[in-house]
Amino acid sequence: MEISPASVRFLWRFIGATLVYGVLITGATWVARNFDPSPAGLIALSILPAIAIAASLIVIGLYLIEESDEYVRRRQAVAMLVSIGILLTLSTALGFLQQRNLIGTVDLLWVFPAWCVLWSITQCSMAIRDCRRAGNAA
Repeated sequence: MEISPASVRFLWRFIGATLVYGVLITGATWVARNFDPSPAGLIALSILPAIAIAASLIVIGLYLIEESDEYVRRRQAVAMLVSIGILLTLSTALGFLQQRNLIGTVDLLWVFPAWCVLWSITQCSMAIRDCRRAGNAA
């Protein structure tokens, strides 16, 4: 199976955005711990890593626009929607558990990484399902 040019561009862009996120979150945490910034500085340091997440989402959107294979685009969109649905369902359940003081707080900074993991798991599940279907069709 040949990898499309859009997929290659997506991969490099997403890796870049992820590396920027890692640098920003590490740097912001280090600065906050070592320099006692003002409240405005803490706000800026807190928002800074979210800019890299926005860049990642833009990269994903660009991929969907640039990918010429309709089948691949549809699969990605389905995988994204499934993972969003799972994440929203889990987030709602956690919110109710927190509201009733059954669990402690869950840091929201894990939402985007959790979505990425769910997106990957969904894609793998779809690929396994397709392989099984192809095996049964033969």
